[in-house]
Amino acid sequence: MPLKKFALRLYIKHYKNNASVRNFFALLSLDILVKAGMVILIPLYTHLMSREDFGTFNYLFFYISTVSLIINWGLYVPHTKLLNQSTQNHPTINGTIFLLFFIPNLIIGLILLAFRIDLWIAKALFYQNPITFEKYRYALQFAVFTAAFNFMLNNWLLAIKKIKLIQKIQILRFLTHIPVLIGLYLHWSEEAVIFRLWCFYGLDFAITLVVFFSLSKDVHWKLNKQLLQPIYQIALPIFLNACLAIILNFLDKLYLENSPFSSQMPSYALATQLASIIPIISISFLNVMLPDFLKITNVEQNYAHTLRTEKRLFALLFVTGLFIWTASSVGLFFNIFPSSYKDMVWVLAILLIARLLESLSQLYVRFTILLEKTWITLLFSLLASPISFTFSFYFVPLYGMYASMMVIFINALMSYLFFKTIIAWQAKAIVKNSS
Repeated sequence: MPLKKFALRLYIKHYKNNASVRNFFALLSLDILVKAGMVILIPLYTHLMSREDFGTFNYLFFYISTVSLIINWGLYVPHTKLLNQSTQNHPTINGTIFLLFFIPNLIIGLILLAFRIDLWIAKALFYQNPITFEKYRYALQFAVFTAAFNFMLNNWLLAIKKIKLIQKIQILRFLTHIPVLIGLYLHWSEEAVIFRLWCFYGLDFAITLVVFFSLSKDVHWKLNKQLLQPIYQIALPIFLNACLAIILNFLDKLYLENSPFSSQMPSYALATQLASIIPIISISFLNVMLPDFLKITNVEQNYAHTLRTEKRLFALLFVTGLFIWTASSVGLFFNIFPSSYKDMVWVLAILLIARLLESLSQLYVRFTILLEKTWITLLFSLLASPISFTFSFYFVPLYGMYASMMVIFINALMSYLFFKTIIAWQAKAIVKNSS
């Protein structure tokens, strides 16, 4: 027994002194705190917004989240890799990356506004529903850019391990919900969706801008042409993959919103929001570990570590998912969530499983960055998109959110099996050739 206690102490001491583990738990603990707060806020939003407004806002949020990943042009991946592996100084890398981010978005934004292309996009999002498209025009474009800018900044901070700063930002972003909720409660605006979009993303943009300028001394605003080839070699497949993600991650919601089952969108949106807690936790883990992962060039060691990590991550996410589903069911029973959302219970269960599978597949996606074979992610999207499109196009208009749920589950299952199989094959081939 004393020997076991001694071994346990050594084990705890080893992980306690591990910087990556400390960083992970520092972020994870705060993520849990913030997400626990979000679980409290979600019922407030369901009570302060009409069911229709709640569904519309979250439908637009799905669109914003999907498109914002497109307009970061895949730059976040080479940014992390270059900061950890390149011999170039960091201000040069940062300056080149952010110039490649800001310049195209400025040009495209002006073109969208000048030729009113963004208005066509807004109309396409609600092609069956009689709403006023013009009112969403500027809010959508501003929100998409803010979300992309936010993502780029957060990725940079993770790459340089500014953990304490990330924690402060997370707390501030959580607090931005307070004025939004107060405004909805006091009816500051008759347009609840527009008000929430402008207020939430406006405050988020202000936080992002202040933090970015506080780090401006680490950005050398000059385009380094030598970095363009390694940047776009990695970023281009990621960008194309993000474009195909519209089919994989948004098309089911587009058809649901414009189907005879559009009234189910609020329930589906609520289930999706609650299930998103799973990837939030796993993304924190993967992002914190990614810089250290890229520094270890031994593929065999990284692959063995990934297999061990998969078991631990599965246990963590399974327990988290079970808690989310139980707490949501109890919340519906006690009317913490309005009873009109009770049809989302079993949809939530399947979505939680889907998000767990997606999170596990991301463990293996990391290898595409390490091996500089990000085209593998593009290959998966090319193979999966026709299947996803077929299911969304034919079955969502017939079966509503239950078909949408199955589209997400099938995509997640395919993703997990594909990346686990491909990376296992790649890793074994590399080890065999090097021996």
